[in-house]
Amino acid sequence: MTGTELVIDTVTLTAGAHRLVEDVSLTARPGEVIGLVGPNGSGKSSLLRAVYRVLRPATGRVGVDGHDAWSLPVRQLARTVAAVVQESAADFDLTVREVVAMGRTPHKRLLDGDTPRTPA
Repeated sequence: MTGTELVIDTVTLTAGAHRLVEDVSLTARPGEVIGLVGPNGSGKSSLLRAVYRVLRPATGRVGVDGHDAWSLPVRQLARTVAAVVQESAADFDLTVREVVAMGRTPHKRLLDGDTPRTPA
């Protein structure tokens, strides 16, 4: 089976003196589905932000296919890891289809348009 392995190894995330998550570890192997369950404010979204490199772990490591996520070039990581978040700081009038199609961007060259292989 092909796919991506995600390893979160003893990750702690902080915001100033406040700990968002502490010492979290998990492994998601190709084909597995992992659910993060917990009350509001327990750090689920913060942990995901560490996976797609919005928050850098204070300690620990996020690994993608055996590589530290923070050592990979941004484009390479974006070809492997993506997220469609429920909140947005920007107010764009985009359809769900357009938002999902933006996930094709790391797979295209700079001025490539959308084609049947890279849907709009």
